[in-house]
Amino acid sequence: MAQITSRRGSIPIKVRASGRSPRGTVFASFAFDQTPINLLTGSGYDPITMTAELKVCPVSVVPL
Repeated sequence: MAQITSRRGSIPIKVRASGRSPRGTVFASFAFDQTPINLLTGSGYDPITMTAELKVCPVSVVPL
């Protein structure tokens, strides 16, 4: 478990280290209620396609 924090908030989340993402990056699914990643990212959207912007933001990861 780790605490993931952005300037918009903080959540505890189950983590697993792997080599699938580039070094220095974090990937988290935002499709599940038990992992409310959207609380940490922006709410912007593309006004032409009406889709959410790419959900990228700086975070810190601290083991719990």
